[in-house]
Amino acid sequence: MLSVIHTLHIAKSSDEVYQALTTIDGLSGWWTTDTIGSTALADSIYFTFGSYATFEFQVALLDPGKLVSWKFIGGNPDWDNTHVTLILTENEGKTMVEFVHDGFKEGYANFGNINFAWAGYLTSLRDYCETGKGQPFSK
Repeated sequence: MLSVIHTLHIAKSSDEVYQALTTIDGLSGWWTTDTIGSTALADSIYFTFGSYATFEFQVALLDPGKLVSWKFIGGNPDWDNTHVTLILTENEGKTMVEFVHDGFKEGYANFGNINFAWAGYLTSLRDYCETGKGQPFSK
C-alpha cells in the first residue's frame, strides 16, 4: 500500500490547529470552501471540489489537541479503503503536524498528483492557522 506522508510545523498551539481540523469553518478556510457535514465522531464531512468530485469522509478518531482521523467513504473509487490521520504534537509554542493519507493501492497512477495536492493544502492549513487566511479550493 502507498501512503502520502508530510510533516510540517505551525506557529500556533495544538488546540488552535485542532480547531482548524475539526470545524466546518476551519476546514473551509484551508481545504475547500465547499465543505459541509458534521465533524462529530462517526459523522460524515463532505468536501466538494467544483465539478471534479465530492469526497465523503467519516470522522473515525478524535483526541482533542492531539489527533484527527478520517475514513474515506466515497467520491473516488481510487481512494476506497484510505484513511487520513493528522497527529499534533506541541513543542515550544509550535505544533508539529504529522499527516498521513494511507491505503492507496500500489501502482495508483495519480499518486504523485495527490501527494503534490496535499502538500499545497497543508501549506494552506499552516497559512490559515498562522494568518487567518488559507488558500482553499474555491469554485
